[in-house]
Amino acid sequence: MEQNGEKEVRRLIIGVMSSDIKQETIDESGAAKHRDDTGSSFICPKADQVIVGRMHLGDENGKTTYKYGALSFLNDGNKEYEFKLSDVLYSEYYKESGSSFNIGEGYMEGTLIVGREHIGDENGQTRYAYKKLYAKAKKDKEWTLCKLYPQMQGECTTKESSGLWAEKLEVIERGTKGPEETCYYPMYGRSHEGDENGKTTTYFACMQL
Repeated sequence: MEQNGEKEVRRLIIGVMSSDIKQETIDESGAAKHRDDTGSSFICPKADQVIVGRMHLGDENGKTTYKYGALSFLNDGNKEYEFKLSDVLYSEYYKESGSSFNIGEGYMEGTLIVGREHIGDENGQTRYAYKKLYAKAKKDKEWTLCKLYPQMQGECTTKESSGLWAEKLEVIERGTKGPEETCYYPMYGRSHEGDENGKTTTYFACMQL
C-alpha cells in the first residue's frame, strides 16, 4: 500500500532496518596473487547479519566499505512467525573481471550475501560468503526457503572505483499505525566487468515467506 510515496508493509517481508545498520571499511590488497597470500576479505561479524551496501574507492589497493545489519520482519505484527539463516556457505572462486554471482541462470533461491574475499587486481580471484534464509510459523515444524519479494527488489550499477554506494532502500510504515523507518534491501548478487574503471552491478531484494 502506497501513501505519499511511502510503502506500508503488511506482508511477511524480511529486510534490514536503518536502526540496525553498521559500517566497516577494509583496505584492499592488490599485491596478493594467490589464495595463500594475504588478500582482502569481509564477513558480517554476527550470525544474523547480511550485507546491504558496498562502496569501493580507487584501484585494487583502495578501500572498500560495507554496510550490514541484522534481518527483521518489516511488519511488527508478525510475532507468530520466525526466520533463520543457515550456516555460512562459500562460492567457488571467480576471476573478478567478467564475473557474476547468484544472478541469471546461476541464481539460487533464498540466498543472501554475508561476505566477500578478493585476491589481486581485476585478474585476481573473488569468492562470496552467503547464507540461505528460511522462515515458518512458530507452530509449524518445517522451515520454508524464502523467496525474493518482487515489489522490493532492484539493482544498482556504479563505476567500481567511484566511491559511490551500491545500495537500495526506501521508507516504509511498520504496520497500520507503526512509525516510518528506512528499510535497506539485502544484497543477493553481484557482477563486475573490466578493471577498477569498469562497471559493477549489485542486486538487492527484501525476502518473503
